[in-house]
Amino acid sequence: MMTIHDYIVIGECHSNKIDESIGQRYKVIGSVKDREAFIEFSLYTVLYHPPPPSTACPSGLSVCQSERVTGKLPLTSEVLLTRKLGILNVINTMDVAPELVYSLYIAASSDSQEAVVKRGEVLLKKMTASVNLEDCDLIKRLFLLFNGHVSGTNDIGIAAESRVTPGSYTLKLRLMSIFCRSIKAANSFPSTLQCIFSCIYGTGTTTRLKQLGMEFAVWVFKHVRI
Repeated sequence: MMTIHDYIVIGECHSNKIDESIGQRYKVIGSVKDREAFIEFSLYTVLYHPPPPSTACPSGLSVCQSERVTGKLPLTSEVLLTRKLGILNVINTMDVAPELVYSLYIAASSDSQEAVVKRGEVLLKKMTASVNLEDCDLIKRLFLLFNGHVSGTNDIGIAAESRVTPGSYTLKLRLMSIFCRSIKAANSFPSTLQCIFSCIYGTGTTTRLKQLGMEFAVWVFKHVRI
């Protein structure tokens, strides 16, 4: 069973590129559970950025997830950049379904560091044609990135430190372009309505998000299954 330390070392060792012979070793890394755990931890790492002093954790993460990434110690932007690029390079060599890593690449393409954004966009383009946007688990993951755990919904009962916060503005813009191409997203209630409400009426919304929220509402009316 791989540990968090193993994940960190893997990321930091391959920030530039991976030799083809070494890449073959990562193609089928560990067991299925190991690969899924590595991808999950990688998503947390890519989503992480140092939060403002008044904020408990970065957008898109819970306090618990954030502390898994940092080990409760602050990370410099240089260390984060190295880990994020290394993780993306390793996952690019792995033999996994596009739906498992799509949310990770979306998060990378919405990062605050330009090198991570560029790498994420390259990896996204490689899998655009193969990813299934009607995959139920994928759409659930994407809505969680957008909405977080919304108070007063089915997410009630989740401990405060485990509640995921809504994604960043840049990430939300990326996600909306995906939701407006997925029939499954149009029928994922209550997440669908939470997303639209957040775009139009949410705290800190913008003209662009309101526009995308209206476009998604039209998409929902067109494709909702009654």
